[in-house]
Amino acid sequence: MPYNLLMDFSFDFAGRRTRKRAPRPGQLFDSGEAGIAWPLELEKWIVDPLHLEVQRLSMPQYRHENYRSFPVQREFHEYILESIEERVGAWGPKLAHHCVSRHHLPISKAIKLVPKGARANALRHIRGELELAIEENGEVEWLPDIAVAPACFGLPFATHVTSPECMACPLADLCSNAVRVASDHMHGSYGALSPVQQNRKMNTRQKTKLRVRKFRAGKQTLASDCSQQPEGIPM
Repeated sequence: MPYNLLMDFSFDFAGRRTRKRAPRPGQLFDSGEAGIAWPLELEKWIVDPLHLEVQRLSMPQYRHENYRSFPVQREFHEYILESIEERVGAWGPKLAHHCVSRHHLPISKAIKLVPKGARANALRHIRGELELAIEENGEVEWLPDIAVAPACFGLPFATHVTSPECMACPLADLCSNAVRVASDHMHGSYGALSPVQQNRKMNTRQKTKLRVRKFRAGKQTLASDCSQQPEGIPM
């Protein structure tokens, strides 16, 4: 899901509620009170905006020459194939847009959607678009593996080797090595994996010690006052 669409829907959903102030970042997403309504409204809202966004999507990570069989890439292919099959229009232009213009799908994968009787016309249209595309720009943008890695790659706090996402990731082994190198570097340079988190823990401990010290001092003062015998009252 494109991030800009997620933000658009979040503001739209938050704006429907009675508010005196604009929502904060933590109030833009699903909460306990909207646990059912939020995903249902998102599913209804996202249909047309997502289709338009994908139609003009030109990120090289989603071009078929950079396909690495990542889960997100497989889901993207499934969405494109379903969209081609569900949307009204001639097969040739629909396939040419995603296979030639945007490079979202290989022709061999998309042509299977077309009924056998219509494949000849679709391929004829695709060949014409392919010749024009080669004349305009014959270069293919190949990316290294690291350029198509997920955003969590190599982040110690984001990696969980037993999670379904990490187990399905083709770069899991490389990610584990990167996490090990990053962790060793942070411990060697700063003595902690996260200096910021370490400082927060130290501040919390110091504040806790200060509160305990004040509490004990208060108890000692109270005990001292209670232990003093009252002076005799003259008769």
